[in-house]
Amino acid sequence: MGYLVDSISKFFFSSKESEKFENKKMPAETEEKKDNQLILSKGISKGRKSVSLTEEEKRERRRMSSRLYKERNREKIKEYREKNREKIREYFVKNRERLKEVRHQYYLKNKDKIIEKKKAIRRENPEKIREYEKLYREANPEIYIKSRRNYYYANQEELKRKRRERYARQKLEKEKANIS
Repeated sequence: MGYLVDSISKFFFSSKESEKFENKKMPAETEEKKDNQLILSKGISKGRKSVSLTEEEKRERRRMSSRLYKERNREKIKEYREKNREKIREYFVKNRERLKEVRHQYYLKNKDKIIEKKKAIRRENPEKIREYEKLYREANPEIYIKSRRNYYYANQEELKRKRRERYARQKLEKEKANIS
């Protein structure tokens, strides 16, 4: 349609008298393609009206579609992981820092939900958690000791000595600065 308007405007508003009106139309196929693209972009092709969704609704739709995909293609995904186990492992090793950042961002976004889940698990299985903590204490005694408050109070003398040394170093540095 636009081409037809351009050719008519050239005919009426051109300064040259030798130009003749060319009655050319755009091919019907290209017009149909443009109409189809508009329809697809608006979501009318499936009989639905175009809907403006909020960000949260869009995320929820993406989650649902990914869940459906996983359910339908569970076997394919399993086979792929078995075949490409080494590639997947290499990817995780290469991108360790990036994955840490992604996990951290996810944690920050969903902190309340994660904490609620952990509390619910603690309420449901207190015995299981006690067993896990006991195994952890046996496996990592140094970390466990340092994390307890008793460690801090047991080493008060050592902490005082370190503090005195630090202050003595600072005094020496000040004296050197005053002398020079």
